[in-house]
Amino acid sequence: MGPKSVQISGSSCPRRIHYTYYGVDIGPPSDMFVKSSKSDIRAAYGRLISP
Repeated sequence: MGPKSVQISGSSCPRRIHYTYYGVDIGPPSDMFVKSSKSDIRAAYGRLISP
């Protein structure tokens, strides 16, 4: 059995990004994470465990 990957869905990208800057504004952070619910995680791993 080869490597497997799991993609977990979550909240979509926010309409607005809020951030704080000091002095020079270089823009928002380049990496932002979404929150996944327990049911999203269960669904993603459920397919891997019980194909």
